[in-house]
Amino acid sequence: MKPEISLGVGLAVGTAVLAIHTIATPTMADTRTLDAGNKDVAASERTATWMSAGLVATVSLVARDPMIFIVGGLMTVGVAWWSRHANSLSPITSALPHLGGAGASANSAPADAGDQLPSYTMFSDNQFAR
Repeated sequence: MKPEISLGVGLAVGTAVLAIHTIATPTMADTRTLDAGNKDVAASERTATWMSAGLVATVSLVARDPMIFIVGGLMTVGVAWWSRHANSLSPITSALPHLGGAGASANSAPADAGDQLPSYTMFSDNQFAR
């Protein structure tokens, strides 16, 4: 293929990879609010990554062009890393729990979550009373 056509097809495959991950996995904002290491998020990320890898391999082998493989492969690895990173963060401290980020204890839970997150009671005399 000509380089300008090859790069265009590679970018189209990269866009398809991003679309697969967008459809198959929760948004990054939703993933970061869940507990670190959520099994459902990890399973959907693996499924999307394998589907993306299959698409990249198929298109690059049919076209016999390494540029498609390079661009699509980089996009697949990048989006998979982004999903895994978001799934590994603690929603309370926004740090990796096993590294002991600010406020994280050894068992990957904050020492006293009540001190860090205020609890509001709805439907009282004062709607947002503590």
